[in-house]
Amino acid sequence: MKHPNKKIALLTLLVLLATNTSHAEQASIPPEVMQQLQALSQRVAQLEAQLAKQQQQPALAVAPVTVAEDVTDLKQRVKLVERKQQLVDEEAKQTVVASDKGFGLRSADGKFEMKLRGLIQSDARVFDEGIKGQHAYLGDTPAQQNSADDATHNAINNFIVRRARPTMEGTFNDIYGFRITADYGNGTNSSTNLVDAYIDANFDPAFKIRTGKFTPPIGIERLQSSSDNKFNELGLQSNFIPSRDQGAQISGDIFGKTLNYSVGIFNGAMDGASGSEDSNTDKEIDVRLFATPFVGTAGFLQGLGFGVGTSKTDSRGASGNTGLTTYKTSGQENFYSYRTDTSASNTVFANGDRTRLVPQMSYYNGGLGVTSEYVMEQQDITRVYGAAANQLRTEQLDNKGWDLTASYLLTGETASYKGVKPSHEFDPANGGWGAWELVARVGELSIDKNAFYDSNGVLGGNDSFAQATKSAKDAKNYGIGVNWYLNNVLRLSLDYDQTSFDWGGGGTAQNPINREDERVMIGRIQASF
Repeated sequence: MKHPNKKIALLTLLVLLATNTSHAEQASIPPEVMQQLQALSQRVAQLEAQLAKQQQQPALAVAPVTVAEDVTDLKQRVKLVERKQQLVDEEAKQTVVASDKGFGLRSADGKFEMKLRGLIQSDARVFDEGIKGQHAYLGDTPAQQNSADDATHNAINNFIVRRARPTMEGTFNDIYGFRITADYGNGTNSSTNLVDAYIDANFDPAFKIRTGKFTPPIGIERLQSSSDNKFNELGLQSNFIPSRDQGAQISGDIFGKTLNYSVGIFNGAMDGASGSEDSNTDKEIDVRLFATPFVGTAGFLQGLGFGVGTSKTDSRGASGNTGLTTYKTSGQENFYSYRTDTSASNTVFANGDRTRLVPQMSYYNGGLGVTSEYVMEQQDITRVYGAAANQLRTEQLDNKGWDLTASYLLTGETASYKGVKPSHEFDPANGGWGAWELVARVGELSIDKNAFYDSNGVLGGNDSFAQATKSAKDAKNYGIGVNWYLNNVLRLSLDYDQTSFDWGGGGTAQNPINREDERVMIGRIQASF
């Protein structure tokens, strides 16, 4: 195809000739001029055919110019060819996006973009032999050794696809955006979990709106991307904070981007849950402030951030939908749940205020990274009990949890909240070995002792909310690990976690014994793009 400038020159000549040819003069056009007009008409037809071929469309049949052809028709034909050429040029400028951040399309002006992204995490869990149901407690009878605790303490070594999340996201008009993420992982094949589904309106860095299903603004570890968490599983304290909820929030960065704020209204998801529809009309208010006052300054404090998240709602459950949940270890084993020996008419459920307060901090300096949070949760619960199911006990439980996680990059990269980018990708032939990171953490989760005592102060009494023979009131976790970032997509991780418990290991109602320590090694291969 000839250069577009030559086309334009040719078309311009056609317009000039046509414009200078009036109806009165057409009858006396010399033969040589008429031949030029016919040649130009044929050239228009050729250009139209070439454009149609570029657009993969059939060319329109064009009749040669005659003496009787109106000048206006010639002008319209020229404009049509020019417009078609403009459209072809615009289509040619559209960009196909293919990088470690996903695959998609971007418009020529950059205002419209769509991406397909993904996260795959394939895990191997190996538990210590001592926790596979082979309990041998000193002084226990055989009946105690085979107590109901074994039913919830039967961890086995396993391979599992922890997460398999395809994501479609996009932006339009430089302001609006969307994200849809499903999850086919977590060892389930029967159903798909909708993880994220939200719409953004980014009017200004200081004022953004988000509505749909997403992570509520409460805890620092939950808000971090699942692909960027330092350990393969979250800390114990994250049991108290929902994974996702449905609602709307406003957020932004103010004061020279030294303070981030988020305020939202949500359905009010249960602890650790991925929220669905609310069971009552009352909604949850979530607020988070996080300051980085020294950002952009010199000195060792520039990477310091601190803040607080809080939530409050009136949570009311019922039989079949209690509004309460279980708490899990690093190996994803249940270690605490409310009483399960109750019938439909004798049950434990949320029945009043639920308040969370979460002070939190982060610090990054060179290859060093530190994050920490302390979760305080107050939850009103009710127990219906008695032979006639007409007796009630209501308490406010004060539960607590905390975590401190530290990481250090051995290969010189700069640590950050948003993951690690290797300075040199894994390529032994050229001396590249990726990025290597050491991680360590310590944490604890404590349940209010009033959950285990009855209204008369008797452990395991008739109207208690939890059974000390099956549920632990305290769990302490220690973990170490290593992460190897081969490139911006692939990551290999190996963690070792040990969790010790108070109670939850059988025995009698008034003399519970401690559940055995959980010792688990988790290996993971991750692809994130």
